[in-house]
Amino acid sequence: MDVRTQWSTRLVGAAALLAGTVSPLAAQDSKPVMRVSSSPNTVAVSSTAMAQAAMRGDIAAVRALIASRADVNAAQGDGMTALHWAADRGDAAMATALIKAGAKLTPITRNGAYTPLHVAARAGNGAVVQALLAAGADAKARTETGATALHLSAQAGDVASVKSLVAAKADVNAKEPTWGQTPLMFAAASDRAEAVKALMAAGADASIRTSTVDLTEELSRQQAAARKRNEVLFSFLPEKMRDSVIKAFEKQAAEQAAQLRLRAGGAPATPAVGAQPGGGAAPARAAAPAGAAPATAAPAVATAAAAKPAGDSAAKPAFKVGVQAPPVNDLTPAQVQEAILAGRTVYDSKQKVDGKVETIIPADTTNGFNAGYEATVGSMGGLSALHHAARQGNLAAAMALIESGANINEVAVSDSVTPLLMATINGQFDLAMAMVKKGANVRIESIHGLTPLYATINVMWHPRSRYPQPQAIQTQKTTHIELMDALIKAGADVNVRLRKNLWFFGFSNCGNANCGLEALDGTSAFWRATYGVDLEAMKLLKAAGAVDTIPQYKAPTTARRGGGFGRAPAVALNAAIDSASKAVPAGIGVYPIHAAAGVGYGNGFAGNSHRHAPDGWMPVMKYLVEELHHDVNKRDINGYTPLHHAAARGDNEMINYLVSKGADPKAVGRDFKTTIDMANGPVERLRPFPETIVLLEKLGAVNSHRCVSC
Repeated sequence: MDVRTQWSTRLVGAAALLAGTVSPLAAQDSKPVMRVSSSPNTVAVSSTAMAQAAMRGDIAAVRALIASRADVNAAQGDGMTALHWAADRGDAAMATALIKAGAKLTPITRNGAYTPLHVAARAGNGAVVQALLAAGADAKARTETGATALHLSAQAGDVASVKSLVAAKADVNAKEPTWGQTPLMFAAASDRAEAVKALMAAGADASIRTSTVDLTEELSRQQAAARKRNEVLFSFLPEKMRDSVIKAFEKQAAEQAAQLRLRAGGAPATPAVGAQPGGGAAPARAAAPAGAAPATAAPAVATAAAAKPAGDSAAKPAFKVGVQAPPVNDLTPAQVQEAILAGRTVYDSKQKVDGKVETIIPADTTNGFNAGYEATVGSMGGLSALHHAARQGNLAAAMALIESGANINEVAVSDSVTPLLMATINGQFDLAMAMVKKGANVRIESIHGLTPLYATINVMWHPRSRYPQPQAIQTQKTTHIELMDALIKAGADVNVRLRKNLWFFGFSNCGNANCGLEALDGTSAFWRATYGVDLEAMKLLKAAGAVDTIPQYKAPTTARRGGGFGRAPAVALNAAIDSASKAVPAGIGVYPIHAAAGVGYGNGFAGNSHRHAPDGWMPVMKYLVEELHHDVNKRDINGYTPLHHAAARGDNEMINYLVSKGADPKAVGRDFKTTIDMANGPVERLRPFPETIVLLEKLGAVNSHRCVSC
C-alpha cells in the first residue's frame, strides 16, 4: 500500500471523527488492517476491507482501496460484497466506481442467494438498479426462494426500479415457485399503488391466481407415505415380535368392539325423544322410578357377545400391515432411517395417490390443532393480486388494480371468494365500502354460502380465541352498520344461509369442541346478528326482508343422564324429569331466540369466548318476543328452551321476563337437564349461580342436584 494512500485514508477517518459523523470505534475501523506481504516491498490490507468500507458508506475509503488495487470482489462471511453494500445503501456513485474497478455482478449472499441487483431492488434504490442493469446484470436472476428483482422492486414500490427492470426484459408475470406469486401480487400485498400501475401498464396479468393446495389429497399422500414406512418397519421385525404385535392389536380391537356394543346395548327399544332431520332418532333412556338405580346394560352386552361366534371377523378384525406403526425399540437406526426414506419416496412421488383419506388415528386436538382440519378447509390458495390487496385492506393498491383493468369480481380458485368477500372476512370495511361503490357484485357467495353481508356482521362480533382474529375493524372509518346498509342497498340477499361451519369460525384448545361456541351451519345474517345481540343490525336486516325464524342446524348432543361429557349417570333419573323431557319434541336446530338467550353458555365455555354488543341481551330478547312474537317455550335441537340458556348465564332478569311471558320453568331438555341444572355448573369449570337456582326453585323448577363442576 502506498504510504500517501495510507495517510490519506487515516486523515479522512480523523476528519470524520472531528466532524462528529462517525464514532471513535467506526473511525478506528476505517483504518485498513495492515499486515506484511510476502513481497518485500508491498503491504496488504484485510481481504474484507473493501466490503467493510462500503458497508459504512465510506466512499473515500472505497476509492482509496480501489486505487491500492484491493480486491473489489472479496465477500464478508455472509457473502455480502462491496457492490452488495453499495446496492443496499443506494449509493449509485459507489456502485459505479466498483463496477468500473471490476466488481462482479453475479456474487450471491449465503442466505437467500441475493445478487447486488436483488439487494438494490429490495431496497427500492432505482439509480443503483439502473446502473447494475446498464453494466449487464441479469434481470431474470432469482433468489434462493425463486423471487426475481422485479418481485422485490414491486414490493418496495420503487417505480424507477420497476421500469428499468421491465425495459431490461424482466418477466412481468414471473412466478415465485412456492405459491406462484407474481410481481403484481407483491406490489398489491404491500399497497404499492404506483408500482401496480407501472406493472399493469407493462402488461402484468391481474387474472393470474396463486397455486392451490388440496389438503385432502395432501393428507392422503401423507398417509400413503406413513403406510409405506410402517410396512418397511414391520418387515424388519423378528417373526415372533410380528406375532405379538398382531395379537396386541386384536386384543385392543376386541376391547374397543366390546365398548361399542356396551353403548349400543344401553339404548332402549322405545323411540327416542325428537327425531332428527333425515330420519335418525336421537338416543334416549327409559324412565326410571325416583330413587332407583340406573338400568344396567350388562344383559344387552351379554346377549350381543353370545350372538357373536368366537371367530367372528367383527370381534377380531384383520391386522393391516402398514396401518399401525410397529414398535421400533429393537430396530437399528439404519433400519428406521431406511423406512423413513421409503415413506418419503412415496410422499415425493408424482404418481396419483388414492384420494380416499383414512382416519387411522384421531387428530390431535391439543395445542390448537383441529380434528378434521383438512376436510373442513378443503383447499387453499388460488388468489389474484386483487385478493392480496383486499385481504390486507390496501385501498390504494386495490383501486389502482381496478382502475387498471383488474376484474373486481375475480373469484378465488379454492372457494370462490371474491375480493369484496375477502375484505369483509378480514374486517377491511373501508376497502369493502369502496368496492361496493365501484360496483362489486354483492350477491356472489363462496362455495359454502358465505356472503359479504354475513361476513360483515360475523367479523364485527367474532369470538375471542387462542389464535389471532382480524383486528382491522378497530381502525376502520366505516362502521359495520354502514357497510351492511350499503350492501343491502346494492342488492345483497339477506336470507342466504351458510352451508357449513367454516374453518375460521372454529375455535379449539378450550377443553371441549369449539369452546362451547355454536357452530354456524345453516345460519343467516339475522341469526348471526342475534347471536351477537346486535339489535341495530337485526332491525336493519328485518327491514330489508330478513326471515327472523331461520334456525341454525347441527347434530344434537348425545343424551346423557349424568354430569360430564361421556360420563355414566351420576344419580338416578327423576321420573318427573324423564317424563318432562319427552313432553315436547326437540326442534330442528337452534333458533334466534335461543341465540338471544345465550345458547352455548351451558354446553361449554362460550362465556370465555363469545363476543357481543354491550348491554344487548334484554333489548334483543324483548324485540324478538314483543315485536316479532317468538315463542318463549321454543325448543332447540337439544330440547332446551330460552330459559335453559338464560339460566346458564345466571341472567335472573331475563328469567323473570321470560316467565312473565309464559315460559315454563319446569322444561327439561332431551339430555334430561332441567333449567336449574343449567344454572348449577352443568359442565366442568362453569360455576353455579346460587341466586338463579333459588329463583328457579321458587318458580317450580326441579333441582336434580347434579352440579358437575362442584
